[in-house]
Amino acid sequence: MCIAAWTWQAHPAYGLLLLFNRDEYHSRQGPLEYATEIAKEADQYNGFNLVLADVHSGTMVYISNKPGDAPVVQTVSPGCHVLSNAAIDSPWPKVLRLGQSFNRFLAAHDDAEVSLKQMVEELMTDTVKADRSAVPDTGVDPDWEYQLSSIFIDTKKGQARYGTRSMAAIGVKLDGEIRRPPNDSRKRAEGAPPSLPLSSPKPDKTCFSRQSGSCRAKAA
Repeated sequence: MCIAAWTWQAHPAYGLLLLFNRDEYHSRQGPLEYATEIAKEADQYNGFNLVLADVHSGTMVYISNKPGDAPVVQTVSPGCHVLSNAAIDSPWPKVLRLGQSFNRFLAAHDDAEVSLKQMVEELMTDTVKADRSAVPDTGVDPDWEYQLSSIFIDTKKGQARYGTRSMAAIGVKLDGEIRRPPNDSRKRAEGAPPSLPLSSPKPDKTCFSRQSGSCRAKAA
């Protein structure tokens, strides 16, 4: 029996404060078993990508469905991966660009503490668009496809503003410590509605190590 308590727009500094206890059996299905169960019902849903991870067992599983095809369930190998609106690591220009910049960033900070805030600001605010001849054909208007080809999107369709509303980063160290960047790393496009203030008391550092050509979390 779960229990929650919250205060909503009733505190001078927080729009929302939430406390929550979730109760369930401590022994649960692993990511692969859970993904296999989802795959049995995948044809009942619109197209989706889902990544499941258990950091304690070191298991990560990717599952995807595509209308007309059998669902895909695969274990994610150690290393750097990028996922957009196609299958994992599809060679879309924005996927390749982010993967390359992510690998360069990690190589430059090998065996050293790196700032999650810095990673977000350097990698996820990239507004460079792909060459028009290289954008994927997903069935939408080619000009709209081009507008969506950057990592950070800020554009319009008719009178409606469209783009990246929020960004997030998280680091899980090998000892289980979870780290997030401070609030000021969250970037809003000009004119976007403000978000509720969030508290992030954890330090904004995490570190990575490249082992055997892959990028893995490493405890300090």
